[in-house]
Formats: sequence, C-alpha cells, structure tokens
Amino acid sequence: MGILEEIQRMQQSGLSEEEIISKLQEQGNPYRDISEAMAQSKIKQAVEDRSSIPEPPTPSDSQTQGMQQSIIQPPQQEAPQQEYFPEQQEFQNQGAEYVQQGYDSGQSSSLSSDTIMEISEQIVSEKMTDIRKKMEKISIFKTELETKTESIEERLKRIEKIIDTLQTSVLRKVGDYVTNVEDLKHEMIETQKTFAKVLGSKHHEKEHKK
Repeated sequence: MGILEEIQRMQQSGLSEEEIISKLQEQGNPYRDISEAMAQSKIKQAVEDRSSIPEPPTPSDSQTQGMQQSIIQPPQQEAPQQEYFPEQQEFQNQGAEYVQQGYDSGQSSSLSSDTIMEISEQIVSEKMTDIRKKMEKISIFKTELETKTESIEERLKRIEKIIDTLQTSVLRKVGDYVTNVEDLKHEMIETQKTFAKVLGSKHHEKEHKK
C-alpha cells in the first residue's frame, strides 16, 4: 500500500494530521515523501469536494410556468436568484478552502526542504568528523612508524659498528697468530740446525778418538 492510500485510510479512521505523520514516520517513511503525500491527499480531497457540488435542479413544469411568468413579470426574478445564491456561495467557500490547502501544502514542502537540508548538513558533519578522526589516527600511526623506523636504523648502525670492530679484531688476532707461527717455525729451524751441529761435532770427536 502506498503512502497516499495509507494517509487516506488513516483520515477515514479519524486520525489527525499530526498522528498520521507520526505513524508514517514510525513505519520508516521519509518526511519528504509523507509531506508530498499529504499535499496530494489535500488536493485530491479538494477536487472531490468540488466535484460533489450539487447540480442545479432541472426545471419542472411548474418551474417552467414560473419562469414564463417571471418573463412577463420581471420583479418576480428575485426568488430564483435567491435560491441559487447559497450554492454559488458554497462554491466560493470551497474555492477559498482549496487555495488555503494549496498554501498549506506549499508550506509543508518548504518545511520538508529545510528539514532535508538540516539532515544533509548533519550527515555531512558526522562524516567529516569520522574522516578527521581517521586522519588523526593515520597521522599518529605514521609518526609512531617513523619513530620506530629511526630507532631500528640506529640499532642497525650500532650493529654494523660492532661487526666491523669484531671483524677488525679477528683479523688482527689472525695476523698475530700467523706471525707467531712464523716466528715459532723459524726458531724450530734454528734449533734443528743447532742440534745438528752439536751432534755432528760429537760424532767427529768419536771418530777422531778411534
């Protein structure tokens, strides 16, 4: 069931305009659609009321004779004019009511536009607030990441220095070890030569004694 049919059903139930708007909003209908449907309902009701104006009665034989007499006697024309005057007055009243209803519907549409603008501004404001919060979080995360990155870089530099120091120390110790080995080798060679000389001289002495 559309909003317009729902409004007509509630109006037939005797609900006021405020109650109808409240119930339709509880059903989840937008205020703009409700306002437009209310305006359409008022216009439709005004048109139906206008179409229900009674048609002037068809002149009967007696009325025809009276009209003929009125033609002959002009002063008697006041009676028919007085009988038709209330109908004309009723039509004017209904026309004024239709104009007033049109004004009310226009005012409702204006209020609806203002309400929509307020809601739109509120939604945009909320979205911008969320975006600002997210941007602040991103900025904080970026700052923390940069701080951690700088700390890691400093640690890496210290580790590189330690590795360079260890490498230099190891190379120095290896060099010292090689030097010591060469010295030890040279000493052993000299010792062997000395032993050979000593053994040679003793062997020569034994041969000489024989």
